[in-house]
Amino acid sequence: MTSRGRFIAVIPDEYVEGLEILEEHLIVDTKEETTAKLEEKLATELNHLLVVEDEGGTTHNEYYRVSIRGTVIEEQNTMTAIMASICLYIAFVLISAVGTILAIQSLSDSTKYKYRYQTLRRLGVNDKSLFKTIRKQLLILFGVPVVYSILASFCMLASLNNVYKVLLANEFIYLFYFIGGLAIFFFVYGIYWIATYIGFKRNINEES
Repeated sequence: MTSRGRFIAVIPDEYVEGLEILEEHLIVDTKEETTAKLEEKLATELNHLLVVEDEGGTTHNEYYRVSIRGTVIEEQNTMTAIMASICLYIAFVLISAVGTILAIQSLSDSTKYKYRYQTLRRLGVNDKSLFKTIRKQLLILFGVPVVYSILASFCMLASLNNVYKVLLANEFIYLFYFIGGLAIFFFVYGIYWIATYIGFKRNINEES
């Protein structure tokens, strides 16, 4: 209830009779969800109470005394979106780095071990089976890092949610960001995998 206190004590009226009131708080549970517009409306209509002039003629603005849940939620959503954007940018950089390294390594192997694929063709393995084997090989190479990254990101988000869920609009909103992040991750990662697969096939066909 106050900026200094860390707890709220609920005491029966009979035990506080005769004590001087230091502060009074009015808490209203509205029927509809509140928004920032309601705070602006209240600030306008309560201007004569929130702007006080002391004996010396100094004006004191006390708009901070009005707090609307909808405004707090909007502010937290904005902060969450900013943090999510920063994390997504960092993730994009890391995904690009990992995808580039794996692609270069795979294409290098396709040239370095070209004789293996030539030998398989000479043994009668058709292109369909050969390319199917290559797809499996690339899926394993690109898929192993994905498992660790998904598990690590989910554990990290779940831990952060346990700390900051009181400030969020919904305690399960982190799942939305997790799924959205995965969608972007697989989209970018998939582009690297497809480009690598096409380059891999081209190297084999050129060597053949």
